[in-house]
Amino acid sequence: MEIKADKIHKVYGTVTVLEEISFSLERGQKAGLIGYNGTGKTTLLKTISGELQALEGKVSRGNALVIGNLTQEHDNLPREDSIKDFLMRRTGISVQEIYALAVKFGFTTAEIDKKIVALSPGGRARLLFALFSALSANVLILDEPTNHLDLEALEALEEAVAYYKGTIVLVSHDRYFLKRFCPTDTYILSNGKLSRQESLASYEANAERQAKRLINMI
Repeated sequence: MEIKADKIHKVYGTVTVLEEISFSLERGQKAGLIGYNGTGKTTLLKTISGELQALEGKVSRGNALVIGNLTQEHDNLPREDSIKDFLMRRTGISVQEIYALAVKFGFTTAEIDKKIVALSPGGRARLLFALFSALSANVLILDEPTNHLDLEALEALEEAVAYYKGTIVLVSHDRYFLKRFCPTDTYILSNGKLSRQESLASYEANAERQAKRLINMI
């Protein structure tokens, strides 16, 4: 077990965002989380990762758990750092290891001293996956990763996700990317409640049936 949530409850003011939510994430599980904007998906991710504390309930995390949060790391990248300085500071590995790591993730040796601000969105995504690899992150949190990525970054992300052997939690409105992600489990967050779907296909079929019923009522 990597992460287990037991009846977690979260409110903002008078609004209940998470209501007694319980679930567990096992090693190697790929979980897709779906819900309308404002339903609390990001709050749930921040709660299970430890960025936020639940008002009630408990989140248990496995021993030696290392979480890689793509969106959080991307937003906080030190743009004036070079690739080399950033990886050295965050990982403590040697310069030789950094060169090998950077080349593994598609950078040339000439780019190691390049500033992060000069990298394309795809380059920044590859840099973060290099970081997660060096840190041996065993859980990846991807909160709407396709929102601000170019084609190169999307391809790099798809490839990295496909070969990643750890646990992944993905929030995305991009149905094409969700299908490529092939989640082992699909969850719906609505009105503070979390429900598990049989599959992404079953969720889409249910959503289509509900849409048709609404149309027929008009």
